[in-house]
Order: sequence, then C-alpha cells, then structure tokens
Amino acid sequence: MPRRYFNWRLAVVLVIAAGALFATAYTLRKWQRSTGAEEARQLGLEAFEKKNWLEAAGQLGKYIAVHPGDVEVLSQYAQAQLQIRPTERGRVQQAIGAYRAILRVEPENLEAVRSLMELYLPAAAGEAELVANRYLEQTDNPEVRILRASAMAAQRKYAEAVAELKTVVEQDPAQVIAYDALARLAESRAVNVGAEASHWYDQAVERNPDSALALILRAQYRLQRADPDKAREDLARAETLELTKAEDRLRIADAFLRLNDIERAEAHLEALRETEPELPVLWTLWGRLAIQSGSGPRMLRVAEQGLEELAAQPWDFIPLAVELFVRAGDFDQAKQYLDQYDQKGIDPGVTAFLRGLLADARRDNQEAIRRWQRAIELGQKTPTVRLMLARALEQAGDLLSAQQQLRNLVAEHPNHSQANLALARLLARSGDWMEALDVSRKAKQLAPDNLDAAVIYLQSAVQLQTVGVQPAGSVSLEELEAQVAQLAQRTGDSVDVPLLQVTLAIQRDQYSRAETLLNDVKTRFPNEPRVDLARVQLAMAQEQTDQAAQLLQDAAARYPDDPAVIRLLAVYRAEEDDRAGCEQVLKAAVDRLENPAARRQMGLLLAHYYRTWGQEDKACTFLQDLARTWPADVAVRRRLLRCQPILADPAKAQEIINEIKAIEGDAGWQWRYEQARFWYASPGFRDREADIVSLLNENLRRNVEDQESRSLLAAVYDRLGKLQSAISLYREVLSDSGVTADMAVPAIAALYRAGEYDEGQRL
Repeated sequence: MPRRYFNWRLAVVLVIAAGALFATAYTLRKWQRSTGAEEARQLGLEAFEKKNWLEAAGQLGKYIAVHPGDVEVLSQYAQAQLQIRPTERGRVQQAIGAYRAILRVEPENLEAVRSLMELYLPAAAGEAELVANRYLEQTDNPEVRILRASAMAAQRKYAEAVAELKTVVEQDPAQVIAYDALARLAESRAVNVGAEASHWYDQAVERNPDSALALILRAQYRLQRADPDKAREDLARAETLELTKAEDRLRIADAFLRLNDIERAEAHLEALRETEPELPVLWTLWGRLAIQSGSGPRMLRVAEQGLEELAAQPWDFIPLAVELFVRAGDFDQAKQYLDQYDQKGIDPGVTAFLRGLLADARRDNQEAIRRWQRAIELGQKTPTVRLMLARALEQAGDLLSAQQQLRNLVAEHPNHSQANLALARLLARSGDWMEALDVSRKAKQLAPDNLDAAVIYLQSAVQLQTVGVQPAGSVSLEELEAQVAQLAQRTGDSVDVPLLQVTLAIQRDQYSRAETLLNDVKTRFPNEPRVDLARVQLAMAQEQTDQAAQLLQDAAARYPDDPAVIRLLAVYRAEEDDRAGCEQVLKAAVDRLENPAARRQMGLLLAHYYRTWGQEDKACTFLQDLARTWPADVAVRRRLLRCQPILADPAKAQEIINEIKAIEGDAGWQWRYEQARFWYASPGFRDREADIVSLLNENLRRNVEDQESRSLLAAVYDRLGKLQSAISLYREVLSDSGVTADMAVPAIAALYRAGEYDEGQRL
C-alpha cells in the first residue's frame, strides 16, 4: 500500500492566500465603513443645517458608531435627538449618552456639562449633582456651581444649596442669577437664607449697577409683591442699559406684559426678532401678548408669522398658534394645524384640549365638554382646563358636575385664586350661601384686590343674615352695612354693591332709605332688570302685595327675556295658585329664550311644578320632549328617572341611564350614581349589592365631596344590616352645610334605630 504524501508547499500557499484574502476583506470592510461613515456625516450635517432632525440623528448616529470620539458630531447628534417630535424617552437617553461620551473625551467641556445637567435636573437631580461634582473637581465655574445649587435644592439639600450660592456671590458678585436663586429660596421659606428675598435683589442691583438683568429680576419680584410703580422704575432703568442677551429681552418683555404695557413689551419682542427670529420662546411670549391684547388681527398676525419663522420646527408652537387662530375666529386654519399636530401624535392630551377649545368657539358645548374630559383623562389636569370644563358644564346646566370639577381643582390647588372665585360664584348661583361665604372668604385672602370676590363674600353674608343664619365669625347687620358702603366706593360701575345696600336697608326695615337708594341706582343703571326686581322685593317687604304684583308685571313687560324676571313671575303665579298662568309663562320662555342654560332652567322649573301639582304624567311627557330637544342634556334625563311612569318601565329607565353614560363618558359620575340608585330600588338588589357598592365607592374615590353618593351608599349599608357603617357615612353627610332634607331624614332615622336618640333629636 503506497504511503500518503502531504503537500506542505501547497498548504503554506493556501494559508498565505487565505490570510491575504482576510486582510483584503478586512481592509475593504474598514474602508467601506470609513467611507460610509463619512458619507453619513456629510448627510447628517446637511440634514442638521436644514433642521431635518430625524434624518440628522439617523445619519450622525451611523457616523459616531465608527467615530465615537468626535466631540462636535456627538454634540450635534444630541441636539438633533432632543429636537425630534414627539419627544420620546429613548431619544432623551440617546442625548444623555452622547453628552456623557463627550465628557469622557473632554471632561472640561462646559457646554456638555450644562446640557447634561439641564437634562438631569427635572427628574434626576442627584445625577446632575454628580456631573457638577466631577467637573468642579477639575475646573471651577460659577455657572456650574449655580446649577449644582439647583440640583441640591431639588433634593431638599437647602442648607448646602444656600452655602453654594453664597460662595458664588462672594467670589463673583457679577453672577446675578445666583442672587435670584437665593431670593427664591428665601421666598420658599424652606431654609433660613439669612435675609429676605428683597435683600438679595437689592444686593444684585447694588453690586451690578450696569446689569440690566439685575434690574429686570428685581422688577419681576416687585410685580409679585404688587408694587408696580417701583417695578416700572426698575424696568425704565434697565432699558437704558445694554440688552444684548436674548434672555434679558424676553424677561423685560414678560415684565412689561405683566404690567399690561402691551406696546413696550412688543417693542422688545420686535427687537429680539431682528436678531433671533427662530427662537421658539420668542413666539410663545408673543402669543401670550396677543391673547392678552384681545386683538383678533394681532393674534392672526402672530400665529402666521410664528409658524413662518418656525417652519423647520413648528411643533412646539402649533398648540399656541391653534389657540390664537381659534380666539381670532379663523377656525379653518385652527383645524388645519390641529389636524397636523394630531397626525404627528405629539401629545394627545393637548390635542384633546385644543379640539375642545375649537368646539367651544363653534358653540358646540357638549363636544367641548367631551373633549376637555378626555384631555383630563390624558393628564391635562391644569387649572386652565378644569376652569374651562367647569364653565362649559355650568352652561350645559350640569351645575353639580361643574361644582365637582371646581372642588377637585381647589383641592389640588388650594391657593389658586381664580379656582376659589369660580367655585364661590357657582355656589352663590346655586344658593349655597354658607359654603359660598367660606370659599369667597378664601378667594378674598388670595386676591385682596379682586372686587368680584369681595362682592360674592358680602352677598353671601347678606343672604345668610336675611334668612336669620349667623355662621361663626359673622358680623352684625351694622358692620355688614359699613363693609358694603366701603366696597361701594371702589365699585362705581357695578350694580351689585348698590343692590346689596338696598337689601340691607330692607332687612333693617329702613324702607325710606331703601327707596332712596333704589331711585339712585335706577338713575345710574336704568336698564338693569335686577333694580326692578329689588323694587318688587321692597314692596313685598312692606306687604304691598298688589303693588308688588304690578311692579313684577311691569318688569316682565320691559324685560321679557330676562331669566330672573321670568322665574320670579312664574313663582308668583304658582303661589297665587294661577297654574295656567305659571305654565304659560314658563312654556313661552322655553320656546322663546335663546340662551340654552336659561331655557333649561325654565323647562326644569315647569317640570317641577307639574309634579308639585300632582300631574306626574304631564311632567314625564314634558321632560321626554325636552330630552328629545336636548339630546346631550344630563339634568333633564336625571329628572326623567324620578318620574313614576319611567320607574315603572325598567327597560326604559336603563335606556336613559345608558344615554347619560354615553353623554358623560366612562369617567362620568352621574351615570354611576343613577345606575346604583336604579339597582338599589330594583327587586334584584341583593344580586347587585357588590356592583352598587363598587360604583358608589368609585364616585367617592374621585370626589370625596360627593354627598349624593355617600348618602346612597349609607342607605345601601343600612339595607344590608350594616348599621354602624351606615351611621358612620350618614354622620359625614350630616356634617355638610349643604345637606338636603332627602339626605337628612334617613340619616336621623338610622340614628334612632341605633339608639342614638340624643344625636337624632339634636339633628
């Protein structure tokens, strides 16, 4: 058998050839990657220049995968990632990674440190502090120290933050922002800063007499302290100094805007536009100015010019532009840009809010309510959204839901003056004078110069005195009269205060004085229906019944469409047992009035009288007609659910509850209450007890002030034999000043059954 021969020479040749092939392939691959990376860099830079951020981030990302140490491209890559809309957490993390990569190559890169700290500060202040610590170990910098102080304060390290800022102002008195930070910490009262906020602003100005920023910051502080005259002095001085930085122009424009000096604010914005027309915050402030001015043409101009200047990146400005278009009445452009924003998927909550704003402007109240409720579900729980929703609900006649929104808002923002004022106004409208007194008192404290808050407070106090109720801390009629007289000197163009003076005079049996006051008010306000109604009130107080009736007829002839006049005339005729006359007045009002809320009020009042007169079928038929006329009205449907013909038809009742749910949406509370009430009264109560409790508890979870749901839940526990649980809830109901007889009677009965006779008797 022949021996096998191994060809070593061929093997060596093959190995060398394979090595050469591998080296060639590696070199070719490296060349291709290098060439591809360079092409990606060029494409990325071109896209960056054109503000095509998505393309820029994609191409520059390919380049830095090959060249991870290119600081300039890393910075551009991070900027591109942060400019992409909608903002996504992953892109923010990519930017953070890029800035960290820069600091690994250049630990002293100040721009990267600033950018990285600003990204960390809102949610990761500890990381921001670490970044500052590493930088300051190598290089001292006052700007980084100020940022580190912000990071410390965000972590409640107030003493360390103050020490850091004091070091900055001692070593570098020109760092005006450090004085501002110290003043803000002094204002927060979180730590002893060593002096009042005003001291630090004065120090900033004294040590930096040529700094416009120091004067502007002090002016802003003085505006917060309601000292507009001194604020104007500071701003006038600041205008004589150099305003080279965009931030200074924006701050001074904002200050003038808060002074309602529209022209001077706009002059500074015009100056900034000449140098930095593509600055987004410029157009945001200009949009605020346009809204504050109330000028439709100005709003249109700012919206269109802002969109033109920010065409490469309009997304952050579009929501404000849409609002400007809506307020200016250009609904077509508003819808066009809103649709673009919606398609981009940037912020569904903002989109829902804006669609509600557009619907409200088009007088589609129910669509506005639906959109704003959706906006809140999506996280847009700002005071602005809540106030708008409450107003829309009030216009729809759903006063309970409007109150709920305002109560939730006040609970979340107890020091929001407009929220407290809106709630006080609504409580006064509902006749809940006790709570209106408390809430308006808080509104007065928050906004001492607000005349509306003072008027509602005094109206509530006067009304409570009129019915003989004197809450804790109340004052005498004489003291009330003095307060009203003092307020009258501040409100010369308002009829509310003079009418309060008339009411007080009547309450004190000073009829001649009331007559004199009325004559004076009539001269000043000749076309005010409430003056005529006050004259009716005066005649009734003097038991001049015939004269009161004639005055009321005269008022109805003069103001045929005034809801208060119509209501009083209907009530008068009902009390005179003139049922046909009462019905005629209210039916005519429902057919004639243009205001939806007023029509609803008259319709529900007529339905109430039908039931009072024992005409249940007529009430039910009338309410069904109203429900067909107003397909999105919750209040009418709730009244229908109290009609015996409806209660006798479970399928029909359930259909109405389903309609309420469709109107309110899943988040609504009234359909839950009505569903629970329907099941509570049904033969299958035991089978539904868990569902009933769940629905009512959900209502109470969403609104702890919901006494209707609490009272019904107490009744459920009472029926289930859980008397102590029921009594506990009943006591909570009875502690509310707004408790009704329907709520109080079963509560008192339960107390008697539990042997709590003294408490029941007292109540």
